[in-house]
Amino acid sequence: MDVFERLFRRTKATVILMGVALLVLGVAMFVSPIGATLLIVQVVGWTLAVAGAITLLNCWRHASEGMRQADLFMGLLEVIPGVCLIVWPDAFVAVVYVIIGVIVLVTGVNDVIEANAVRLAFGAGWVWRMAIGVITLLAGVAVVASPFAMAELVMLVAGLALIFDGITEIIAGVSMR
Repeated sequence: MDVFERLFRRTKATVILMGVALLVLGVAMFVSPIGATLLIVQVVGWTLAVAGAITLLNCWRHASEGMRQADLFMGLLEVIPGVCLIVWPDAFVAVVYVIIGVIVLVTGVNDVIEANAVRLAFGAGWVWRMAIGVITLLAGVAVVASPFAMAELVMLVAGLALIFDGITEIIAGVSMR
């Protein structure tokens, strides 16, 4: 097996695994939108807190005073917001909705581009992709325009978009030759 064949097999497996991950995340977001949002906020909080703690622990390893101060500053810059996200996740949920709205918007744009590429390459099978892409794009615009009024809907739409993207990634990965 040559290098390119191994790389291709790894890429195929990565595409399929990414599709499965998107599908699972999409179902979780669709089934429990608020719970998924709180979980996302807390995971980000723990990630920041742990990364900040590691940075703070490493700051004492530097011989240079300037590097120690820089790591001390960065560690605190990571730990403090991380702890805030862990302790008060509800206060930060609104920010998550804005970010998810942007992600849904970008996903919709990507789906429209993908549908156009399928239309140009194959001439068939692009209409349903374009329809879903346009719907996702419009949903993303609606969420970005009014994220607080559409808080639960944001997670439902994002969940549906991730389910769709997960399925298309799995199909793309399986169909790779």
